[in-house]
Amino acid sequence: MTPSPARIRVTLRGWITLLVVAALLLAFFVDLARPRTAAGTSRTDAFGSGPNILIVLTDDQRIGSLSVMPRTRSWFGQGGTKFTHAYVTTPQCCPSRSTIMTGEYAHNHGVQNNDETSGFDQNATIQRYLHDNGYRTGLFGKFLNSWHGDLLYFDDWAMNNGSHRYYDGRWIVNGTPEVIEEYSTDYLDNVSQTFLQDSESQDERPWYLYLSVLAPHTPFTAETDYENAPVPRWKPDRGVLEVSRKDKPGYVRHSHADINAAYAVRKKQLRTLMSVDDLVDDVMNQLEALGEADNTLAFFLSDNGYLLGDHGMLGPVASKGNPYTASIKVPMYMRWPGEIRQGAVDNRQVTNVDLAPTILDAAGITPDPEYPLDGRTLFDPWQRERVLTEYRHTPKTRTPSWASLRTPRYQYIETYDWQPIGTSDEVYGDAGDQVISFHEYYDLKKDPWQNHNILDDKTRKNDPDVGRLHRMLDHDRHCRGADCP
Repeated sequence: MTPSPARIRVTLRGWITLLVVAALLLAFFVDLARPRTAAGTSRTDAFGSGPNILIVLTDDQRIGSLSVMPRTRSWFGQGGTKFTHAYVTTPQCCPSRSTIMTGEYAHNHGVQNNDETSGFDQNATIQRYLHDNGYRTGLFGKFLNSWHGDLLYFDDWAMNNGSHRYYDGRWIVNGTPEVIEEYSTDYLDNVSQTFLQDSESQDERPWYLYLSVLAPHTPFTAETDYENAPVPRWKPDRGVLEVSRKDKPGYVRHSHADINAAYAVRKKQLRTLMSVDDLVDDVMNQLEALGEADNTLAFFLSDNGYLLGDHGMLGPVASKGNPYTASIKVPMYMRWPGEIRQGAVDNRQVTNVDLAPTILDAAGITPDPEYPLDGRTLFDPWQRERVLTEYRHTPKTRTPSWASLRTPRYQYIETYDWQPIGTSDEVYGDAGDQVISFHEYYDLKKDPWQNHNILDDKTRKNDPDVGRLHRMLDHDRHCRGADCP
């Protein structure tokens, strides 16, 4: 029996519909799976076909300080996604930057303070993976304080070698020491523009740009145009205004910040950030002009927060390296037009340990098993139950070693015996860290300012199960790879 023309049309229409649905489903699951090739290699071609990667990293930028950076908020906030609960796993310059580059906690990458950086393994870094997979790579600004070794896997670089001068800084430019008279943020603006223009001439290659500014780090030197610029009024919160600190460790109890000094520091910091806002705007406008803005995965964040008198602490040493919110919480944004929601808010608990997995995921690169990632790609819809933060004491600071677990509901902190093992020149070992000298527990719903340590309120009725918390924290302090929170 010969089918009627109408029946043939229905049959063809049905097959066409099935084929379209099948193609859509296949495309969906292929994208969801994000296929990988061998470890350390990319699924891109010899020159790469992944997105460009941009990291803009500030130094000591406190949460809530983007009020003077309207264009940064526009590019990254309106044009990308804001992470409302972003933390750094170690709130100090070198450990935090090493975590960004490796996707590892400080207890795994080994840079646990600003003094011991020589053992940093550059083979575990995103610059290594991207460079080896066809990316053109550039670093401009800070790497690791007083780094004296070779700088590997960067094609073009200008490194601020531990100098915190906004003018007349000591730099190493592609291996050659130089004194840069220009204001540091303006200099970074110029060299990054040159890098982007040169990269456009090799348009078949994606690029990676690590742009690390000095601002708003001490000595808070503002550019001439902003020396007397007005700044928004500041209403210190209850953490800054805390009067009694008897329920906190000795190094906190003995701190006494001057609120007027805090006001002055804040003004100076914000004025340095105005120049960073110019830099961000110039870089993003350049990307637009080159037609690269939509093909660039970009991040904006700080290496750590900064206490402005919170719990009595203020100063180049006292204002960071602490377990409290203002020290570990940082501004963080991500943008990639067409791939990441614009003007969105992400309320997950994320950390700087998640940047490297996200970048490698976007580039289609699987890291070597020798260097397991402790973080998670931000493209996947996970929820982090708790955040691990950690800090290792050095003789140059009076802040003892500590570790912490933080959830949206609470924060548990252990402070450890920080007496040296042997002479003061020796490294503080795990044996010394095992002696817990102080416990803190804060109900972040009732007390977001961390003024009331429940474990020191003379009543046990509201105490948590410290034994369980200690076991979790001890596990996390030694975690590696997928075993990490």
